[in-house]
Amino acid sequence: MSFDRPRTFGDLCAFYNKEYRPLYDRFFSAGASAQELHTEVAAGIDHLFSRMSPDGEVPPDEIDKAAAHFKRATFDAFKITYENEIRKPYDRLMDRRYAEVHDGKFRGEITVLRNEARQIAQKARKNETLSRKTDSTKWGAAFDEWKKILPFADEFARLEASPEVVRAVKKSRMDRVLAVLFWLGTVLVSAFAGAFASRWVSSLNI
Repeated sequence: MSFDRPRTFGDLCAFYNKEYRPLYDRFFSAGASAQELHTEVAAGIDHLFSRMSPDGEVPPDEIDKAAAHFKRATFDAFKITYENEIRKPYDRLMDRRYAEVHDGKFRGEITVLRNEARQIAQKARKNETLSRKTDSTKWGAAFDEWKKILPFADEFARLEASPEVVRAVKKSRMDRVLAVLFWLGTVLVSAFAGAFASRWVSSLNI
């Protein structure tokens, strides 16, 4: 199947099941929902079925219109994947509590990953813009670039669940608990010392 020029209803079904649906399933498994995706897919389906003949034939221009909606839904899905599975995890992992992971190299390592993914996303967006304005063949180039971000998303998910990161989170929580206990102890000691000093001064009958 050609991504740039789907010619049949079968091509569109294959694209939907092979390319779009796996991206949608990522959101569904994460408990997320993106209304803009549903809107684009619904518009594409309307183009197909509103003009479909009784024997299942769809006019080529309606296939083109439906394909455009499916492509936009897919590109939107990639963008949401980048936002939710790369940029946001990167921001979380840059927290200072992870500063000592991998002997202090962790934040530098994930910055390299984020920068590579960001360059891919920028190139994909550029090709997507060109496909709309001047060169329709860039649809395929944009799609090919966007697909390259998925391994980065998987890697950030792996890193967030890695033993080193989990230990750092537990240590940070324990440090906070100890800090609160120390503060409470200081308050109690100060209160006890103040009460004792007051009684001692009173006992002097000065």
